[in-house]
Amino acid sequence: MMNKLKVIIGLMLLTIVVKAQVINQRYADSLSSLLSKPAADTDRINTLLRLANYNSHLRNASAEQLKMAATYIETARRLNAKLKKPAYTNFVLFAQSGLYKGSGNATAGKALLNKVIDSLKAAHDKVLLGKAYFEMSEYYTGDFLQHTMLERIRYLQLAISAFEGTNYLVELARCYRFLADLHQLTNDDAIAFKEVRTALKYYSQANFKEIQGAVALLGRLYYEEGDYKQALHYELTALKIATNSTQDNVRLICQINNNIGFTYLKLNEGEKSIPYFTEALKIAESEKDNGTVYLLAANIASAYLKLNQPQKAQYFFEDINKKYAHPTDLKYEGGDYGITQTYLRIFMALKKYDRAKHYCDKLIQTAKNPNINLYTLSGYYEAIASYFIETGNYDEALGYLKKNKALVTSVKDFPGMARNYTLWFSLDTARNNYRSAVSNIISASHINDSLFNATKSRQIALLQVEYETDKKESQIRFLNQNAVIEKAKLKQADLVKNVTAGGIVLLLVIAGLLYKQNRLRQKSNEIVTQKNELLQSLLTEKEWLLKEIHHRVKNNLHTVICLLESQAAYLEEDALRAIESSQNRIYAMSLIHQKLYQSDDIKTINMDTYLAEFTQYLSDSFGSPGNIRIYLAVEKIKLSVAQAIPLGLIINEAVTNAFKYAFPKKAQGSITIELRETDKHVEMVIADTGIGMSYGTSGLISNSLGLDLMRGLTIELNGDIRFENDGGTKITVTFPLETLIVSNDVQLPQHLNPLEI
Repeated sequence: MMNKLKVIIGLMLLTIVVKAQVINQRYADSLSSLLSKPAADTDRINTLLRLANYNSHLRNASAEQLKMAATYIETARRLNAKLKKPAYTNFVLFAQSGLYKGSGNATAGKALLNKVIDSLKAAHDKVLLGKAYFEMSEYYTGDFLQHTMLERIRYLQLAISAFEGTNYLVELARCYRFLADLHQLTNDDAIAFKEVRTALKYYSQANFKEIQGAVALLGRLYYEEGDYKQALHYELTALKIATNSTQDNVRLICQINNNIGFTYLKLNEGEKSIPYFTEALKIAESEKDNGTVYLLAANIASAYLKLNQPQKAQYFFEDINKKYAHPTDLKYEGGDYGITQTYLRIFMALKKYDRAKHYCDKLIQTAKNPNINLYTLSGYYEAIASYFIETGNYDEALGYLKKNKALVTSVKDFPGMARNYTLWFSLDTARNNYRSAVSNIISASHINDSLFNATKSRQIALLQVEYETDKKESQIRFLNQNAVIEKAKLKQADLVKNVTAGGIVLLLVIAGLLYKQNRLRQKSNEIVTQKNELLQSLLTEKEWLLKEIHHRVKNNLHTVICLLESQAAYLEEDALRAIESSQNRIYAMSLIHQKLYQSDDIKTINMDTYLAEFTQYLSDSFGSPGNIRIYLAVEKIKLSVAQAIPLGLIINEAVTNAFKYAFPKKAQGSITIELRETDKHVEMVIADTGIGMSYGTSGLISNSLGLDLMRGLTIELNGDIRFENDGGTKITVTFPLETLIVSNDVQLPQHLNPLEI
């Protein structure tokens, strides 16, 4: 599920003010010119009220524009006083309510709008009643407290009830789109999916092209489902539509860029996320909205932190603080616009705990805001507890973990529960309470697995609904085509009847034979179609199951790594090095399973992307030493799991040995990894510029556990391995490239099992 705080951050400054009026400045100018020409009083009233609505609903309307709206409304009221038409009386009151809202007098606007609603109910004017309910829902925008959002949902549902059965499809679609937005914020994602698709259906029926808001929301829902590729597809599509539109989409474009940035972060492409966050920041700066500037600056700082660049995050955020004043409205549901929390995270990443303490204390005070959104508050509790755990203040950490656990449980925030258990694990490990630590990390893993299963179940249900919908639409099209054919046959029969009775009999016989033949062909096609659909369903189910297996294996391996980390805190010398070696080997296997369940192709591994991420992990595990550089020359080769796992373990042993022994006294050097395909064989070369390998008394390279492991793994690959001293150590592994994988199990000799070393 997408972090609700981040969604609210996107929406609270970027809430799109979409009104029933869709006229632009050019059309408004043409309406103004009509006022100088002769026209019927009813036409003049319509023109005046449309101009009034345009001016009162402008974003950041000036005093002059509001005054013009008031003049238009008063002129329309005087004209209608002569006509005495009840319908136009309601139009005038409706426009006056909009003017109150645009002028900041929400209380008077709602009171007047309620009178209009009562009048419209009595008059049974469903269209204007629907617009009135929608306008009433707009009085609750920009407020994300739970009861406020539920009130807005109620008015939107009333608007939908009024619009249904009319031909106002665009208004109906807009209501469904806004309703989906709110249900997504209240954790009703299944309902939100259904509503946004309903909105897109009505937009399509109305041939309405400005669908960027609905498409962007669909992308956000896929983000929460964990389908980040689909999310990125819809968000980029929405950005393209919004950019090419003539409407005022500046805030929506800002929101979409923000969402795309988050999606790239989830895809572990932090570098790609920063340009989109930056583009959103430029829009906020042009709008002179300092609150939004800080929210987006916090997102950019988060991206730098994820890229392990805390110093860059600090410089960037401090520069924003120099340029822009802090927002003064700290009663907002989003807290203090992420300023305090961002500084706390930056200084914790920099290990500057004395400076972090100041922001932790400030965050504790901010958390006391009674208006704060619950998801925001949960994030504050997590940050405060993390600070106290890291600084050894375990009693304080315990208190905030308890508060956070009660909060996430009350709002049924399951990802929040998983993060809470993980923090409990960190606290218990720090306090040497290993039994409780194991229990908590297992609970976190169980929740994550449950969320994964729930997401897959919802995706299956959604696919089933889409399939049934397509099937029904196909049946309707088929029946319509049959109806047209039958109608044509009847006309033909009538024509023949006027010529001769004999011709009628003959044509009826021919028609009967054709109909029978057509029915037989239809039945045959239906049987073939059903079998194809069944085969496709079984294939899709198999793919889902395999991805779930790889996901569970990856989670279980991650749990083992966490347990080894806990044990390593109390080991020294050889035992500690053995634990660290095991962690690296387990991570080599875990990363392969992660790549499999994140990929559309679950049978093979892209070795270029795998080796780039794995070697970076190995470098990080040795503290990213500045004296050693790693160079990769890896072709785009895909290997099966049976070959990728032993090859990854060989690379782990070779690179680990190079980091440990090849460059004593921090000597400068490099490690080069080459992987190429030649004549249906794969050749891998790992070479370093270090001191080389030692030789035994027999003149051969000395044996060690790592070398034995590499030799055993090469046997599993049905390949050959060579060790050379050539200006350093050079290891060459050659093995045949498999084209069909029968088994994914990797069998190692018992004494070489990496989990037992």
